[in-house]
Amino acid sequence: MISLKLLLATPLLLNVQSEGGGCLKFRDYATEIDFKFVSAPIKYDFARTRKTLTNAAKNRTKSWLEKNKGHRWISGAGDYKQWHTNGVTEGAMNVTSEAELVALPYDRYGAYYCPYVKRLKIRVNYASVIKIAREIKKGTCQFNAVMAHEMKHHDANVAVTETLAKRMEADIPEMIDFMERKYVARQNVHKTFQIIKDGLGDALQVYGEEISSRMKEFNGHIDTPEEYKRVAQTCK
Repeated sequence: MISLKLLLATPLLLNVQSEGGGCLKFRDYATEIDFKFVSAPIKYDFARTRKTLTNAAKNRTKSWLEKNKGHRWISGAGDYKQWHTNGVTEGAMNVTSEAELVALPYDRYGAYYCPYVKRLKIRVNYASVIKIAREIKKGTCQFNAVMAHEMKHHDANVAVTETLAKRMEADIPEMIDFMERKYVARQNVHKTFQIIKDGLGDALQVYGEEISSRMKEFNGHIDTPEEYKRVAQTCK
Protein backbone atom coordinates (compact mmCIF):
# COMPACT_ATOMS: atom_id res chain seq x y z
CA MET A 1 0.00 0.00 0.00
CA ILE A 2 1.29 3.43 -0.90
CA SER A 3 0.00 6.48 0.91
CA LEU A 4 0.60 9.87 -0.64
CA LYS A 5 1.26 13.24 0.86
CA LEU A 6 0.55 15.63 -1.98
CA LEU A 7 2.41 18.91 -2.22
CA LEU A 8 1.89 21.49 -4.94
CA ALA A 9 4.50 24.22 -5.07
CA THR A 10 3.63 27.79 -5.92
CA PRO A 11 4.80 29.03 -9.34
CA LEU A 12 8.36 30.29 -9.58
CA LEU A 13 9.96 32.38 -12.28
CA LEU A 14 12.14 29.79 -13.93
CA ASN A 15 14.10 30.45 -17.08
CA VAL A 16 13.92 27.01 -18.69
CA GLN A 17 13.75 25.57 -22.15
CA SER A 18 11.07 23.09 -23.16
CA GLU A 19 13.47 20.88 -25.05
CA GLY A 20 16.13 18.50 -23.72
CA GLY A 21 16.56 16.90 -20.30
CA GLY A 22 12.93 16.95 -19.25
CA CYS A 23 12.13 17.24 -15.57
CA LEU A 24 15.23 15.33 -14.44
CA LYS A 25 17.32 18.23 -15.68
CA PHE A 26 15.89 20.56 -13.04
CA ARG A 27 15.71 18.28 -10.03
CA ASP A 28 18.28 19.60 -7.58
CA TYR A 29 17.93 16.89 -4.94
CA ALA A 30 17.97 13.13 -4.63
CA THR A 31 14.89 11.32 -3.43
CA GLU A 32 15.15 10.42 0.25
CA ILE A 33 14.75 6.65 0.30
CA ASP A 34 14.21 4.88 3.61
CA PHE A 35 14.40 1.17 2.79
CA LYS A 36 14.53 -1.70 5.28
CA PHE A 37 14.19 -5.46 5.21
CA VAL A 38 12.59 -6.70 8.43
CA SER A 39 12.66 -10.34 9.45
CA ALA A 40 10.38 -10.86 12.43
CA PRO A 41 11.23 -13.31 15.23
CA ILE A 42 9.97 -16.82 14.50
CA LYS A 43 6.65 -17.75 16.05
CA TYR A 44 6.17 -21.34 17.20
CA ASP A 45 3.00 -23.41 17.44
CA PHE A 46 3.25 -26.77 19.19
CA ALA A 47 -0.45 -27.08 19.98
CA ARG A 48 -1.69 -28.68 16.75
CA THR A 49 -2.24 -32.40 16.50
CA ARG A 50 -0.50 -34.49 13.87
CA LYS A 51 -3.92 -35.15 12.31
CA THR A 52 -4.62 -31.42 12.00
CA LEU A 53 -1.27 -30.73 10.35
CA THR A 54 -1.67 -33.74 8.05
CA ASN A 55 -5.15 -32.70 6.90
CA ALA A 56 -4.01 -29.13 6.28
CA ALA A 57 -1.12 -30.39 4.14
CA LYS A 58 -3.13 -33.08 2.30
CA ASN A 59 -3.12 -31.42 -1.12
CA ARG A 60 0.57 -30.51 -0.91
CA THR A 61 1.41 -34.08 0.12
CA LYS A 62 -0.55 -35.55 -2.81
CA SER A 63 1.17 -33.18 -5.23
CA TRP A 64 4.61 -33.94 -3.77
CA LEU A 65 4.06 -37.72 -3.95
CA GLU A 66 2.90 -37.45 -7.55
CA LYS A 67 5.98 -35.42 -8.46
CA ASN A 68 8.34 -37.90 -6.78
CA LYS A 69 6.51 -41.18 -7.46
CA GLY A 70 9.43 -42.55 -9.48
CA HIS A 71 11.83 -42.33 -6.55
CA ARG A 72 12.75 -45.73 -5.08
CA TRP A 73 12.05 -44.69 -1.50
CA ILE A 74 8.66 -43.22 -2.43
CA SER A 75 7.39 -46.02 -4.68
CA GLY A 76 7.07 -48.50 -1.83
CA ALA A 77 5.62 -46.09 0.71
CA GLY A 78 1.95 -46.34 -0.27
CA ASP A 79 -0.47 -43.51 -1.12
CA TYR A 80 -0.77 -40.13 0.60
CA LYS A 81 -3.18 -41.47 3.26
CA GLN A 82 -0.30 -43.43 4.78
CA TRP A 83 1.77 -40.25 5.17
CA HIS A 84 1.54 -37.87 8.08
CA THR A 85 2.89 -34.37 8.66
CA ASN A 86 5.00 -33.79 11.76
CA GLY A 87 5.96 -30.20 11.05
CA VAL A 88 5.32 -27.31 8.71
CA THR A 89 6.73 -23.82 8.19
CA GLU A 90 4.38 -21.07 7.08
CA GLY A 91 6.07 -17.98 5.68
CA ALA A 92 4.46 -14.60 5.03
CA MET A 93 5.98 -11.68 3.14
CA ASN A 94 4.61 -8.23 2.36
CA VAL A 95 5.87 -4.89 1.13
CA THR A 96 4.58 -1.61 2.54
CA SER A 97 5.43 1.84 1.27
CA GLU A 98 4.72 5.50 1.82
CA ALA A 99 5.58 8.23 -0.68
CA GLU A 100 5.71 11.99 -0.47
CA LEU A 101 5.33 13.62 -3.88
CA VAL A 102 5.86 17.24 -4.87
CA ALA A 103 5.17 19.13 -8.09
CA LEU A 104 7.46 21.99 -9.11
CA PRO A 105 6.78 24.43 -11.97
CA TYR A 106 8.46 23.67 -15.27
CA ASP A 107 7.78 27.00 -17.00
CA ARG A 108 7.77 30.61 -15.83
CA TYR A 109 3.97 30.82 -16.02
CA GLY A 110 3.11 27.81 -13.89
CA ALA A 111 1.24 26.13 -16.74
CA TYR A 112 3.35 22.95 -16.58
CA TYR A 113 4.73 21.10 -13.59
CA CYS A 114 7.30 18.43 -12.92
CA PRO A 115 6.17 15.66 -10.52
CA TYR A 116 8.88 14.40 -8.19
CA VAL A 117 9.09 11.69 -5.55
CA LYS A 118 10.54 13.64 -2.65
CA ARG A 119 10.58 10.86 -0.05
CA LEU A 120 9.92 7.13 -0.24
CA LYS A 121 9.68 4.73 2.68
CA ILE A 122 9.63 1.00 1.95
CA ARG A 123 9.52 -1.96 4.31
CA VAL A 124 9.94 -5.54 3.10
CA ASN A 125 8.61 -7.72 5.91
CA TYR A 126 9.01 -11.45 6.39
CA ALA A 127 7.70 -13.70 9.19
CA SER A 128 7.66 -17.46 9.82
CA VAL A 129 5.42 -19.66 11.93
CA ILE A 130 6.89 -23.10 12.62
CA LYS A 131 4.35 -25.74 13.64
CA ILE A 132 5.31 -29.12 15.09
CA ALA A 133 2.77 -31.79 16.05
CA ARG A 134 2.04 -31.81 19.75
CA GLU A 135 2.54 -35.59 19.89
CA ILE A 136 6.26 -34.95 19.43
CA LYS A 137 7.71 -34.02 22.79
CA LYS A 138 10.08 -31.07 23.06
CA GLY A 139 13.71 -31.97 23.54
CA THR A 140 13.42 -35.43 22.01
CA CYS A 141 15.54 -36.56 19.10
CA GLN A 142 12.51 -36.56 16.81
CA PHE A 143 11.51 -33.04 17.84
CA ASN A 144 15.01 -31.73 17.19
CA ALA A 145 15.15 -33.48 13.81
CA VAL A 146 11.82 -32.00 12.70
CA MET A 147 12.79 -28.55 13.99
CA ALA A 148 16.11 -28.66 12.12
CA HIS A 149 14.26 -29.49 8.91
CA GLU A 150 11.73 -26.68 9.38
CA MET A 151 14.54 -24.21 10.11
CA LYS A 152 15.92 -24.97 6.65
CA HIS A 153 12.67 -23.64 5.21
CA HIS A 154 12.79 -20.54 7.39
CA ASP A 155 16.40 -19.82 6.50
CA ALA A 156 15.70 -20.29 2.79
CA ASN A 157 12.73 -17.93 2.89
CA VAL A 158 14.71 -15.26 4.72
CA ALA A 159 17.65 -15.58 2.31
CA VAL A 160 15.40 -15.30 -0.77
CA THR A 161 13.45 -12.33 0.58
CA GLU A 162 16.54 -10.45 1.74
CA THR A 163 18.43 -11.05 -1.51
CA LEU A 164 15.60 -9.80 -3.70
CA ALA A 165 14.90 -6.94 -1.30
CA LYS A 166 18.47 -5.74 -1.85
CA ARG A 167 17.93 -5.88 -5.59
CA MET A 168 14.69 -3.96 -5.19
CA GLU A 169 16.49 -1.29 -3.17
CA ALA A 170 19.19 -0.97 -5.84
CA ASP A 171 16.59 -0.63 -8.62
CA ILE A 172 14.36 1.96 -6.96
CA PRO A 173 16.34 5.11 -7.94
CA GLU A 174 16.19 4.13 -11.60
CA MET A 175 12.44 3.46 -11.35
CA ILE A 176 11.91 6.88 -9.80
CA ASP A 177 14.00 8.59 -12.50
CA PHE A 178 11.87 6.94 -15.18
CA MET A 179 8.66 8.22 -13.58
CA GLU A 180 9.95 11.78 -13.16
CA ARG A 181 11.01 12.45 -16.75
CA LYS A 182 7.93 14.23 -18.10
CA TYR A 183 6.28 17.50 -17.18
CA VAL A 184 2.49 17.71 -17.12
CA ALA A 185 -0.15 20.40 -17.33
CA ARG A 186 -1.06 21.94 -13.99
CA GLN A 187 -4.55 20.44 -14.07
CA ASN A 188 -3.07 16.94 -14.51
CA VAL A 189 -0.72 17.05 -11.51
CA HIS A 190 -2.93 15.03 -9.15
CA LYS A 191 -3.74 12.54 -11.90
CA THR A 192 -0.01 12.10 -12.49
CA PHE A 193 0.57 11.59 -8.78
CA GLN A 194 -1.89 8.71 -8.94
CA ILE A 195 -0.11 7.29 -11.99
CA ILE A 196 3.21 7.40 -10.12
CA LYS A 197 1.58 5.79 -7.10
CA ASP A 198 0.17 2.98 -9.24
CA GLY A 199 3.49 2.56 -11.04
CA LEU A 200 5.40 2.18 -7.80
CA GLY A 201 2.80 -0.26 -6.51
CA ASP A 202 2.95 -2.34 -9.68
CA ALA A 203 6.76 -2.43 -9.57
CA LEU A 204 6.82 -3.55 -5.95
CA GLN A 205 4.22 -6.21 -6.71
CA VAL A 206 6.46 -7.66 -9.41
CA TYR A 207 9.25 -8.08 -6.86
CA GLY A 208 6.79 -9.60 -4.38
CA GLU A 209 5.66 -12.15 -6.95
CA GLU A 210 9.24 -13.06 -7.78
CA ILE A 211 10.05 -13.50 -4.09
CA SER A 212 7.07 -15.86 -3.74
CA SER A 213 8.13 -17.82 -6.82
CA ARG A 214 11.73 -18.14 -5.64
CA MET A 215 10.58 -19.28 -2.20
CA LYS A 216 8.67 -22.15 -3.78
CA GLU A 217 11.69 -23.04 -5.89
CA PHE A 218 14.15 -23.04 -2.99
CA ASN A 219 11.80 -24.93 -0.68
CA GLY A 220 11.35 -27.54 -3.40
CA HIS A 221 15.09 -28.21 -3.20
CA ILE A 222 14.71 -28.81 0.55
CA ASP A 223 11.70 -31.13 0.47
CA THR A 224 13.34 -33.97 -1.41
CA PRO A 225 12.80 -37.71 -0.87
CA GLU A 226 16.39 -37.93 0.38
CA GLU A 227 15.76 -35.22 2.98
CA TYR A 228 12.54 -36.80 4.19
CA LYS A 229 14.22 -40.18 4.43
CA ARG A 230 17.12 -38.63 6.37
CA VAL A 231 14.76 -36.95 8.87
CA ALA A 232 12.71 -40.15 9.28
CA GLN A 233 15.78 -42.23 10.00
CA THR A 234 17.71 -39.73 12.14
CA CYS A 235 16.54 -41.13 15.44
CA LYS A 236 16.43 -44.81 14.60
